[in-house]
Amino acid sequence: MCCTSDIVFLILDHYGQHCWQRDYPPLARISSAWLEPVRKRLYAHPLLLTYEACCRLARTLQDNLALASLVRSLNIQPLKGSSEELNFPASVSTILSVTSLECLSVAGDHNGLTERWLRSIA
Repeated sequence: MCCTSDIVFLILDHYGQHCWQRDYPPLARISSAWLEPVRKRLYAHPLLLTYEACCRLARTLQDNLALASLVRSLNIQPLKGSSEELNFPASVSTILSVTSLECLSVAGDHNGLTERWLRSIA
């Protein structure tokens, strides 16, 4: 006999290839049984396209260290022209300090600068 969380994982596995990141938050609000399986999917491989997203993820992971343990890879691709651009190095430092990443991808407007910066803190 399957328990509810097993069924949720089966549903997510079946439809997971067709889900976008934005599809997960509404699924997490279905019921408490959906929250943990959806969090595992949502936080496993975040794609950060803006400086604001980097800052929000850093704050979230600092506030909830249990979520930090779910992050396996990180794809950072911010573009210039944001008010949060100055906070970006601190945000990335925070994310790297609370997670144990298996993969890190950097792209976007500052990829050369970011790569040099990441090497300096490695």
